[in-house]
Amino acid sequence: MRVSPLVRATLVACMFLAAAGSASAQTLGSAITYQGTFADAGVPASGAYDFEFALFTVASGGSAVQTVTKTGVVVNGGLVNTLVDFGAATYNGQVKWIEVHVRHAGGGSYTTLAPRQALTAAPYAMGLPMPFARVVNTGSAPSFQIENADGGSAIKGVITSNSGFSAVAGSSPGGPGVNGESTSSAGVRGTSTNSDGVRGLGNIGVHGVGSTGVWAEGGLLATDSISCNSAGACQSVMNIRNDTIGNLIIASSGTPSTDVFRVNGNGSVFANGDYNAGGADVAEYVPFSEKLEPGDVVEIDEDDGQSFRLSSRPNSHSVGGVISTRPGVSLNTTTAEESAAKGMPRLALSGRVPVKVTSENGPIRAGDLLVSSSRPGRAMRAPAMPAPGTVIGKAMQKLDSATGEIEMLVMLR
Repeated sequence: MRVSPLVRATLVACMFLAAAGSASAQTLGSAITYQGTFADAGVPASGAYDFEFALFTVASGGSAVQTVTKTGVVVNGGLVNTLVDFGAATYNGQVKWIEVHVRHAGGGSYTTLAPRQALTAAPYAMGLPMPFARVVNTGSAPSFQIENADGGSAIKGVITSNSGFSAVAGSSPGGPGVNGESTSSAGVRGTSTNSDGVRGLGNIGVHGVGSTGVWAEGGLLATDSISCNSAGACQSVMNIRNDTIGNLIIASSGTPSTDVFRVNGNGSVFANGDYNAGGADVAEYVPFSEKLEPGDVVEIDEDDGQSFRLSSRPNSHSVGGVISTRPGVSLNTTTAEESAAKGMPRLALSGRVPVKVTSENGPIRAGDLLVSSSRPGRAMRAPAMPAPGTVIGKAMQKLDSATGEIEMLVMLR
């Protein structure tokens, strides 16, 4: 078989909408209509032919990323007219080329027609009318994805009319309702003057990844949760800024709604219910003049009066208490992150804490008062009439001999 190497072909994206009637409920597939002409032995081809349609990402050379075979295609007067389906995932906005291979139906080697033809956009596909709604099943892949490589917004939602609708809304039964990723700006950003800036409904309501995970002007509504993965976390959600004095966070519940949690512009927190924490004591970040560990008994460093050191005197009047192991509430946290990085300890002020003890003054029994001992950083059983200002707490466990660690109820007196 001799096939002319010249081919004139037209690629038409199959974006035609069905006419009115029951057909209007059908969903468009991913097949495109391929039309072209070719000659066989110098004359327009006629008869049945087998075709291979190979998809490339370059105009010449390279390897095919996908190939579709069509057998027994009837050609009349050199005209080829058939549907080719590379799948919906093929059309991701990147330029691609089709290379056609042809042979007589039923056998023989394929002849490559040249040149490759570029897939081009159809005008109706570029200007689809809005709103556009379509239900698809894509598994774990996004239903809709846009990437912007020059630093602009991939998706921006702005509502200017008083419609009350969300600028950006997403709903998913299993994944993020709205998922935005950016390396230089907000992962998800929505602006609205009268409704939710961003709204997401799903297992993760809104997921933003970027220098700022989520930025919502006009508010954010997310059900069931918000997930942010970025240095800036969730601006206007978790890291909230208000340049005017006003409430930063308001959480309401019930019908009619009642404010149950509030953070005002000065950083004060108000709650209508209990505060539940995982730890067992209230503690405070404190300065120190020597390395301190959880469970250590400490006293005020008399050399400067501003820091704490290990206690080393029995019945010390300078005793300050015990270094907390796992506090539920930490005070003096203005520079908590910096303090933690420097290893600044937290002194237990109330509650229950582990304490290092010794049997220096005899065995310890639950209910015994505890004071500092001569062993650095350890408590012992208090004498019968302890002096005021020397008791650090009450033992809740026993120690028969030597040294160990027991639980203590903090009660400085």
